[in-house]
Amino acid sequence: MTNYCPNIYPGLLRHHSPHCYKSNLFSDPLKTLRRLKLNPYVKLYLRKENGERIVKKKTHVRRATVNPVYNESFVFELPETKMDNAVIDLQELKTS
Repeated sequence: MTNYCPNIYPGLLRHHSPHCYKSNLFSDPLKTLRRLKLNPYVKLYLRKENGERIVKKKTHVRRATVNPVYNESFVFELPETKMDNAVIDLQELKTS
């Protein structure tokens, strides 16, 4: 699945987000990002609909590239009743 959301995220995001309702997990494997800054990493925030942050996770830094490949998966544990109202927010960062 490929999404491009210029108002939310400045790069091209390829990801797959399966839901596992039996175990109340939301998994977000972060695959490939394009057109980023040099030495990037990404923070993922799981938020409620009102914007309140529930969980924060981040990728490893990918050195000397603006087109990193992140073969990393993130698991967020949530009660099933809150899964429909949760949002994952991605924020690109770079090392200095």
